[in-house]
Order: sequence, then C-alpha cells, then structure tokens
Amino acid sequence: FMSEDTAESEFSVTEKKIHLFTLKEGADDQDVANDLKRVLLKYGMYTVIISDIIEEILEAQNAFFNLFNAFLSLGLIIGIIGLGIITLRAVYERRHEIGMMRAIGFKRRAVLLAFVSESTFIALSGIILGTVMGVILGWNLWREEVSEDLPLFGIPFSRILIVGGIALGFALLSCIPPSRMATKVSPA
Repeated sequence: FMSEDTAESEFSVTEKKIHLFTLKEGADDQDVANDLKRVLLKYGMYTVIISDIIEEILEAQNAFFNLFNAFLSLGLIIGIIGLGIITLRAVYERRHEIGMMRAIGFKRRAVLLAFVSESTFIALSGIILGTVMGVILGWNLWREEVSEDLPLFGIPFSRILIVGGIALGFALLSCIPPSRMATKVSPA
C-alpha cells in the first residue's frame, strides 16, 4: 500500500494499487512484512497481514457467538430448574390424588414413574419444540442474510443430540427428588 502522492510522483501511477504476496513455506509473515515496511517505507508502502485481519474478525464473531451461547445456556438452566419447581409444586397440589392412588393399590414405584414420566414428557416436548424452532430460525437467517456467502445450510445433528441429551438428563435429575417425595405420601 502506498500513498497516492508518492505513487503519482515516483511511479506516475494515479490509481491505488494493492500487491498480494505469497510467502515461501517456512517464512515468517511478520518478519517479511516488517522487512517490506523498512525497505519500502520511503515510497509509502504499508503492509497488512491478511491472516491476522481474518483472525481478528473471527475472534470478534466467536466472542459474539460465545455470548449468545452463554445466554442460551442460562435460559436452558433456568428452564431445567423451573421444571423441578413445577414437579415439586405438582406433588404438593396433588397430595390427595397421590393418597387416593396409594389407597387403591398403586405401589410407590408406580407413583414415582408417573411423576417422572410426566416431567420427561414436558422436558422432551420443550427440547423438541425448541430444536425445531431454532432450526427454522437458523434457516430463515441463513436464507435472508448469508445464503449467497455460505451456499450450504447445515444442521449440527450431533451437537443438537448431545445438548438435548444433557438437558434431558438434568431435567430428569431435577424432577426425581420431588417425585421421590410423592412416593412418601401415605394413603391416609
């Protein structure tokens, strides 16, 4: 890169020029850039290492996505805790029903499975619905904003399954203690 005045006075060039250099394998890009600056500074040459600029841009994008993931994770944690609280509340509000179930012969295990099954259904519904809505939102954003730059739309199925499995596991862990409390309700 060179100033317009220097390019015009020294080389009779009136347009801006950009020169791209490919370095030999093993050459240090920072050393080459510094050498070019030192030797050609009198002509107004300015060097930029493109890979460094790309890394800075990617760092900024990754920071944004990490912040976005943190907010989504926080929402997931709050949802899991909320499911545990809802299960706890259901146990307290259904004490009479649980007592009647136990009085007509339901075993403690059946009562536990009833509450765990209900919580599993709620958690799975939320995970599936959230995943479908997230994929639809991602596809809409891709189609409207980046489909020309990124020609392929991809869905990270393995990551979705891992996060969904972890969320389901923690949801079940949060609903097991209240469900165990339900098994201790006496038939009387």
